[in-house]
Amino acid sequence: MKLPNEQQAAAIAARGQVFVSAGAGTGKTTVLVERFVEAVCVQGLDVDSLLVITYTERAAGELRGRIRARLAQLGRHDLARSLDGAWISTIHGLCLRLLKAHPFAAGLDPRFRILDESQGRVIRSESFEEALTAFCSSGRPERLQLLATYGASGLRRMLTSVYETLRSAGRPLELELGRRPGLEARLTELAEAARCLADDGQATELARAAATQAVSLTAAPQPPERLLDLSG
Repeated sequence: MKLPNEQQAAAIAARGQVFVSAGAGTGKTTVLVERFVEAVCVQGLDVDSLLVITYTERAAGELRGRIRARLAQLGRHDLARSLDGAWISTIHGLCLRLLKAHPFAAGLDPRFRILDESQGRVIRSESFEEALTAFCSSGRPERLQLLATYGASGLRRMLTSVYETLRSAGRPLELELGRRPGLEARLTELAEAARCLADDGQATELARAAATQAVSLTAAPQPPERLLDLSG
């Protein structure tokens, strides 16, 4: 095994809270392996008392394998065998393990399972169809106009994008839509500016054409009074 360099050795030997910042291929995994091995072999900590979080399942498997190989190299086969129960996983894997261990405390059925990606797509598709049917069943013309304007597939794409944005940001999936009272006034200002440009004989033909198009757009049906603000 290649010996750690000076910087890696310093990170391995450091005590307390340590933040290691380094680029790809600089040996961060080596530092993790050696810190884990030192904790169980030198400091005498139990394997299942350490928590190691990685970004992917593949990285977690690779890290577990490298720790096992290092322990075996040091003759600690007992510790190497106990790695199957070690807390080395992604954050999702950690949460799943905790929920599996304490389902009733979390209010879950002990038989719960994680959906794979294909199952998730099917359920999202079915949920969208149910929601769209309920949305349009009221017969309200503005809802039917929305469907006619964007189509079912367009609405699906937009709602999926909003859903993923909220989900990744950890925000509630049911939001109160914020009021934008200044939107109409701003559109009026822009429309007036576009009309002035369209009538400006000194402006280029291309600029006047663009302004004319902008004026026609402002004459379209008014935008909704309430818009969803995802900027925050």
